[in-house]
Amino acid sequence: MGILDRIKQAFSGKDSSSEDAPKIPYLIHTRFNPYRLKARAADSVELIITVKNMTNEDKLTSITVKCSGDIGFSETTLKKSHFIRLGVMKPGEEKTVYVPVYGSSITKPKEYPLAVIVTAHFRDYDHIENAVRKKLRLRAV
Repeated sequence: MGILDRIKQAFSGKDSSSEDAPKIPYLIHTRFNPYRLKARAADSVELIITVKNMTNEDKLTSITVKCSGDIGFSETTLKKSHFIRLGVMKPGEEKTVYVPVYGSSITKPKEYPLAVIVTAHFRDYDHIENAVRKKLRLRAV
């Protein structure tokens, strides 16, 4: 959108930002409890993920959480991906899931990247319609 289009928009009184903005299918809120992981210890934190359906239709939904480095989703830290089926979410519905993230004796003190991917499916969980990704960092001290 150029400067002339914005001037026309200001004089016409129309707000095209809602028309041009892409519709995000899900709103994702995340937090850690506790918010840090102990380095070089068999410790864990809980990743709390809240997903809200922002569309006007029912969506078959799943969450995939991925990590890398010296952390994981099992006590041995070997499991690097976790898949959760949420089922059909109604419009405006919120669901909260809890995912444990583990460290071990080889977990170094630094920040570890995580990715939360919320996927809308059609028919079944094998067919993907849309997805929203959120990147996180877990700090080990």
